[in-house]
Amino acid sequence: MNRTAALLRPIDWNARWFVAYLHRLRRFELSEIVKSVPGATRIVEIGGGTGYQAHLLNEQGYSVVSVDIPGSCHSPSMFANVMQYDGRRLPFADNSFDAALSSIVMPWVADSRALQQELARILRPGGFCVHVLPTHFWGIWRLVFYHLFLLKSAVARLTRREGAPAPRPPPTFDPTARRATAEALRRCLVPQPVAVRGNAFTEPWFFRPAWWREHFVRNGWALIEERPITFYHTGYRLLGSLLSVSARRRLARLLGPSSHLFKVAPKANAYAEGRRQPSSSDVPSTRAMMRSTSRLPSQPVTLRAPKPTRVLPR
Repeated sequence: MNRTAALLRPIDWNARWFVAYLHRLRRFELSEIVKSVPGATRIVEIGGGTGYQAHLLNEQGYSVVSVDIPGSCHSPSMFANVMQYDGRRLPFADNSFDAALSSIVMPWVADSRALQQELARILRPGGFCVHVLPTHFWGIWRLVFYHLFLLKSAVARLTRREGAPAPRPPPTFDPTARRATAEALRRCLVPQPVAVRGNAFTEPWFFRPAWWREHFVRNGWALIEERPITFYHTGYRLLGSLLSVSARRRLARLLGPSSHLFKVAPKANAYAEGRRQPSSSDVPSTRAMMRSTSRLPSQPVTLRAPKPTRVLPR
């Protein structure tokens, strides 16, 4: 890799500074998640990453099993034991857990329907899922600060060099190096998508809470609770520890929250326990009902007796 490509290479997800920043965000998210898991003792975490949240929950008295797919970008920085699975079938028996938890995971799951079917299978009767998802605000601010982040990363890599610079080799034609440079420059000009739906400019649409609300209902889940997590971040650590939690809360009120919490349960369980009444999303809308009756006459039909026939005299 030549010098230009090295300066502009993508972020190192296992750099010590980034893992510390990630753990700080996850610790704050967890303080909001525990408000939505009362009474749950056995929990499975999907997309555990470094296992940091599972470790914190176990310290608080919960029994948590964390799973992730092989080759996870955070696996080299594993903080606690995270079980690997094939990404298709969760390695647990039916009715094994009180709750399932995911934090900034669902938008990166290609087959979300299959995963949700697996979650419904392993939940006990009365079980539920808590999903923390990025919002469209987060996606938009990532686009806004993308080039500033690349500049900051390049400057950091230049200033962290130690010792005298190595002598430059004589210029030679290296097609591989040229391709690496072209790819690095392309990444500089065009932001890259981070999730599996849409491109860098359209994926904020798929981060909207309204999109995920409809997605959960369409896949057989009932909404128990949802609320924004009042915390602002871009994922780039542009200001890092310079912004306190209270400052990030104030920014979230001004610029929009970066994440949203959903608590959902299989519809049959939610209705049976009376935790949720059927909503307008579960019954035909007024517009649909109007379409179904559009073939009826707009005015009532009045049946009248035929007029008597007048008989003329002969």
